[in-house]
Amino acid sequence: DIVTYKYATGLKTGSTSVAGFCISATAKRDNMDLIAVVMGAPTSKERFADATKMLDYGFVSKVEHKRKVFTKNNR
Repeated sequence: DIVTYKYATGLKTGSTSVAGFCISATAKRDNMDLIAVVMGAPTSKERFADATKMLDYGFVSKVEHKRKVFTKNNR
């Protein structure tokens, strides 16, 4: 869960009937900062799970780029 994510440094959630459930989450690990943004999730639980998965993927992949965009289709 992103709320108890060990490396989390911040998050902001929101939801509307049009946008669905959204989150911007930041995390830092081994001097690497990442940002995960989820928009349009069907449930609050899914937005948290998706953000956690994106951050885990970024840290495990040891992303070397200054900026990289991950979408649901190219994890």
